[in-house]
Amino acid sequence: MGIVVCLGMILALDLFTLKVALGWMILGIIVYFIYGQRNSKLQQGIVVVPKEMEEQAFIEPDKDNL
Repeated sequence: MGIVVCLGMILALDLFTLKVALGWMILGIIVYFIYGQRNSKLQQGIVVVPKEMEEQAFIEPDKDNL
């Protein structure tokens, strides 16, 4: 129901407003990916393992390699 209402409100906007919103969305996506690429730990060769996963890896042996 909520999706239908939101879609109806979006479709009720005039064409100029939709074009401006699309432009801002495209700009936001570009900034998002550029920022992510430059600040990625994986890109820098750093692998971050959560503490829970690290502890679990040492407690539970891998069942495939017994």
